Amino acid sequence: MSKRLNVNLKPPSSLSVAYEINALYWNEHHQRAGIAAALGVCWSGQKRPARATNPLLGVAVYGHAVIDDLLARGWAYQEIMEVGTEAIKLVIDALPHEQRVEELEGNSEGQGDSTS
Repeated sequence: MSKRLNVNLKPPSSLSVAYEINALYWNEHHQRAGIAAALGVCWSGQKRPARATNPLLGVAVYGHAVIDDLLARGWAYQEIMEVGTEAIKLVIDALPHEQRVEELEGNSEGQGDSTS
């Protein structure tokens, strides 16, 4: 939760959206839209910003809609980026990391029934 603005954040519910936001975040030209999109999809509770915009239609468009919505509510741009930075951490943490992928791959192979 952001203590400053009392926003509850939760990990994103869609892994595919998390991947798209992550890619946007690491693009230097669209990083701020990625941060804002992360804030929108991680927002928990009522009054989620940019409700009318579906992140599946494009995370960059969604991120800009989140910024516009929160600016209209009186948020400062810096506040959006600060809370969004907390949210992008949740998005990145939601993605499978190399060690976790290796664990999953190890568990997906047949236990003793290898055909190779």
